Amino acid sequence: MILSAAEQIGGPRQIWYLSYRGGEVRRITNDPNDYGEIGLTSDSRSLVALQRDDLSSIWIVRKGDVANARQIITSANRTDGLYGISWTPDNRIVYVPRPSISFEIWTMNPDGSDRRQLTAEGELPRVVPDGHHVVFTSHRSGTPHIWRVDIDGNNLRQLTNGKGEWLADYSSDGKWVVYLSAGFGTNTLWKVASPEGPRDGQPIQLTHENTLYPSFSPDGKLIAFHYEDERASPKSGVAIISFDGGPPIKRFDIEAPVRWTQDSKDLLYVKDQTAGNSTIWSQPIRGGAPRQVARLKTDAVYWFDWSRDGQQLAWVHHVANHDVVLIRDLK
Repeated sequence: MILSAAEQIGGPRQIWYLSYRGGEVRRITNDPNDYGEIGLTSDSRSLVALQRDDLSSIWIVRKGDVANARQIITSANRTDGLYGISWTPDNRIVYVPRPSISFEIWTMNPDGSDRRQLTAEGELPRVVPDGHHVVFTSHRSGTPHIWRVDIDGNNLRQLTNGKGEWLADYSSDGKWVVYLSAGFGTNTLWKVASPEGPRDGQPIQLTHENTLYPSFSPDGKLIAFHYEDERASPKSGVAIISFDGGPPIKRFDIEAPVRWTQDSKDLLYVKDQTAGNSTIWSQPIRGGAPRQVARLKTDAVYWFDWSRDGQQLAWVHHVANHDVVLIRDLK
């Protein structure tokens, strides 16, 4: 068999040879790109495959000064920020650089200076509201779980231990963590007590439909997330539920991921991701028409996050290049 597979979770998907009878495994490709959609010739001596090369960069702009947006990391052939960015209360950026197959979490100043490594393995970081910890997804045990580390890189601690958990966020009081639990084609939203929360707290399921991108409101009362539900109207969009669970309080036909405004009254989201025309909009949770709050004059905004003081915006610009490649003389 010829197949596309990753050697480890989160690593690049390479082309492999697998002997059906003997079980021999051998890599055909060995590079940082991803491969898929493989086709073989009838004599099995040549193949074509779709090659994907992801490039991303982190940009910063001060509020109301879009004309002077700047890229803060300029090295080529990287995917900086593609696996998460988040602001600390003292205006540092927590991000994931990915120059190779390993995931690491780092911090830096908004100008790209004073870069410091927090973890040797981790992705999708979110800074805890008090600024003392970072919660993230880690595959270090072979199965993705939610972990936490101090903002200085010390006191690494595992928070979940289920069948596979990822993409977490913290409540404003620091007592609860929400996260996604991976199922058979469906991610559901759960919450569990943090180390500072109720000592007898067990994981509690909050949704049953397919869920992505959970986000706690700053006041700790609400959780917003992307949903897909054939029974709902609209069938997909962003829903808001109470921290205590229950059916959605509101549904909006807007794009995810979303971020909350600091007063917990509006959801921020990206719209119109066409060439040079990405915009950020604010949707009041009480209802009513959204309003535009920023025009980024760029396309392909993957992640974004406002600084805690609301004065700086960080976003990840992402481009995926695709090529068809031909590999000859396999035998």
